[in-house]
Amino acid sequence: MTWLRFFHVAFVILWFGSAAADVVLEAVLLRTPDRAGRLTLMRLHAVVDQVLEAPAVVLTLITGVLLLLYAPAWPPILTTKILVAVVPAAANLFCVKVVLDRDRWARRTAPEVDLLKDPAGRRYAWKITATGAGIPFAIAALAIGVINF
Repeated sequence: MTWLRFFHVAFVILWFGSAAADVVLEAVLLRTPDRAGRLTLMRLHAVVDQVLEAPAVVLTLITGVLLLLYAPAWPPILTTKILVAVVPAAANLFCVKVVLDRDRWARRTAPEVDLLKDPAGRRYAWKITATGAGIPFAIAALAIGVINF
């Protein structure tokens, strides 16, 4: 089971690292004045989500379930960890969908449309930002895991 725990922690690190990269990409996107730069950043965010983040979230969940199946006992804090950990996973997977939808929308949009001021662009940005509500839950799940397991 040591190898399984190792992989679970590795996938959590990959997930958190790619999520941190997303925050940086979105911050730079807001400060990028030209359309070509914004399109590039939106595309890069979509690629990071497809190649790193979504697989890391799914693999974290899979290894977490496997750890549960092999757990010798079920302490009450484990139920709390599961409930707390599902929130950021769901929020992040929703965010991946929104980022991919935004990327497709941005590449189809007419050149004169401001990608950040257009109502559709604002809705995408709001949804992406709102998924940050999962961050405190991710930190709590990480803390529970580090302290108790």
